[in-house]
Amino acid sequence: MCDKNNKTCFLIVDEELRPPPGMQNAKPIYMRKLLSNTMNDGALSATELIATPGETFTKENSKSWQVKKDGPVMPVSKVLIMAQFITGTIQSEFQPLNILMIGLGGSTVNNFFSQFATKPNITVIELDGIMEDISKKWFGLEETISHRIYIADGAKYLINRPDNSQKFDAIIIDACYNDPTSELICPVEVFRSVDIASHVKRNLAPMGTLSMNSISFSNQTDGFQKLIYNYRKHFGTCFYLSSFGNNIMTCTDRLLPALNEYELSRRFVGNVPSNFHRALMEQVQVIYDF
Repeated sequence: MCDKNNKTCFLIVDEELRPPPGMQNAKPIYMRKLLSNTMNDGALSATELIATPGETFTKENSKSWQVKKDGPVMPVSKVLIMAQFITGTIQSEFQPLNILMIGLGGSTVNNFFSQFATKPNITVIELDGIMEDISKKWFGLEETISHRIYIADGAKYLINRPDNSQKFDAIIIDACYNDPTSELICPVEVFRSVDIASHVKRNLAPMGTLSMNSISFSNQTDGFQKLIYNYRKHFGTCFYLSSFGNNIMTCTDRLLPALNEYELSRRFVGNVPSNFHRALMEQVQVIYDF
């Protein structure tokens, strides 16, 4: 499957991960990964599969297996979600939530929120229609009246949204280039400016939180520092939650203490519902400046 310009092509791969020697009683894990021809350093998205009882793993059998929506696999997905709990914007799956996502990927983040008991109002803006097709066919994406996908430009959506529109409690931006040579792979250039930061702030509820995927394949940190500098002009607090090369920029106007290791752990345990602890557990480091 290729995008409309035939520059980026995607491949869906199912894998069986067998337990290591000495753990014979452990069950294998089945994974589905989204790969592309332009990024050779790992999957763009991944999710766990639920094996149909009585079926063994084969490429044919796994095609029809269900996706496990309530347990994100990749660190970047976990931390994009975790950031909303760390700030305290989200503390329960029972609170009413209005969530905006820009960038669909393999739909693992929005699929996770769609499993909340209250069924949050989820709006996803995705630039490339092929991602919607892939997510619906291979990653379990289901649109409902409260979980909607729009093929549109995410930056223009933020800019053109009227001031009197309902604000979002959480805005999650995962908009990336498919070119590994860019200074920052994520976010794309349009989401790095002071101007777009003002529109993100304008569309966010007063106690809301922005979490944004930020990745660089080079050793340069200037891009990260410029990005957070621009957003600090509009938000009271901005920091990075860093995990395995993914730096999730997190911005809010909520009053937060210094997030040392103890405070980060306390907030994870206190704010993340216990039934999500295992799904979202990930080693992270707080970085205020590079």
